[in-house]
Amino acid sequence: MKRTLVVVLTLLLMLLPALNINAQAATVNLAWDLPTTGGATASYNIYRSTVSGQFTTKLNAAPVTTLTYADTTAAPGVTYFYVVRAVNATGESANSNQITAVVPLAVPGAPGNLRVISIQ
Repeated sequence: MKRTLVVVLTLLLMLLPALNINAQAATVNLAWDLPTTGGATASYNIYRSTVSGQFTTKLNAAPVTTLTYADTTAAPGVTYFYVVRAVNATGESANSNQITAVVPLAVPGAPGNLRVISIQ
């Protein structure tokens, strides 16, 4: 029993570097419509949060002048909430409707280089 445990642990330690859990950022593509009330819109700010209704993190560093935005920093397995605010020289609008996005977790890559290291 002791030898079997040593072989299993040795195999696990050898395979650990080959395991590849894909936790890379993904892209969440957002789109919205022009405001139908208020003054002319110059640009938009996009806000994201992991807490519903609490939007303090602005994603865009520069003004967004299109009706789309790609959030390329979303992590797999995290639930994100988004709102957009219209901006002009007078200020920033109230929040748009809130939406939710969850980037699915990726399946890990297949282990490689499986081999017998000893038979006892």
